[in-house]
Parts: sequence; structure tokens; C-alpha cells
Amino acid sequence: MEMIANPDIIIEHKPEFCNHCGHDLSDEPTTFILRRQAVDIQPIIFEFTEHRIFQKIYACGHHTKALFPTGVNSSISYGANIQAIIAYMYTRQYLPFERMSEFFSDVCNLNISRGSLCTLLKYFAQKAQLAYELIAQKVEHKKMVGGDETGVKLNGKKEWFWTFQSQVATYITFSNNRGLLI
Repeated sequence: MEMIANPDIIIEHKPEFCNHCGHDLSDEPTTFILRRQAVDIQPIIFEFTEHRIFQKIYACGHHTKALFPTGVNSSISYGANIQAIIAYMYTRQYLPFERMSEFFSDVCNLNISRGSLCTLLKYFAQKAQLAYELIAQKVEHKKMVGGDETGVKLNGKKEWFWTFQSQVATYITFSNNRGLLI
């Protein structure tokens, strides 16, 4: 690792007394001699954002209510950063639900059930669907495409992951058939 020029926190350590005779050194001049840095992460502190909606009544008597922002669908929910960490842990780090739940409990002091993890990942999959389809189109329209399949067991049954790759994109899909994508 390398030290940085402008650390976030600087703590100066100055001797208070002489290590040899015990004399008070508080009024003596100091000379800087060495520095060391420690890099760390801040403790995870939750931020609760409360959304409040109001209504107004116009002279015609109609009650117009404000709407909650997209994604704020229940009285309390997981925010975008927690959702992104869950998606990253699952899709990039390949962590199973039990280990993700354990991480949030042990490191963040936040209990997230496996069911909640599954629900959040289904939501992320829906959000990613358009990008997934765009990748498929980009690969499909290239002249040169490499392909391969890998067998996997799902609930004791043989299934297949197919990978198609061009110079610009890689498309991975799942099929219950080795010879035909359904």
C-alpha cells in the first residue's frame, strides 16, 4: 500500500514528559520526525429516510395526494445501497443466501432473512431484464460468436448453462435442454 498526501484525519503524538528524567515537556518546542498511516473503513451506520406524503384540497373540493417515490412500496424497506450490496454479493461474489444473511447480521447488525434476499434479487433481475435482452441482441447480430454449454444439477435433474460470446459481449442463458435453447 502507499500513503496518501491528504489523509482524512491527522493525529499528532507529542511526548508529554522526558522518558529519561520525567521532566514536563509541554512548553518545549517539537520537531516532526516521522509519519505512519492506517487505512480503515468507517463503522456501518444505518441511515433511515422517512418519506411523508401530504395532500392538498383545491377550491373545487378535490383532494390531491402526493405519491411516494418509486421503490418506496411499504412502511419500511431496504434502501438502494443495501440492495446493491446484496446483488453484488450474489452475482459477483457468488455468496449463498445463508452467508449473505450471516454477513449482514454479524458485520452490519441487520437481520435480513433469506426470503427477503430472494425477493430483492428477483427485483434486481427484473430491473436487469432490458440490459440482458440488449446483450442477447448484440451477440446475436455478430458474424463471429463462440458458444459452449456446461451441465449443472438442479434439484437432482441435469440442466444446462449456455454461453455465447462475441468481441463486444457475453450472453449466458439457462436451458433444460443441451441441444436446443427453449
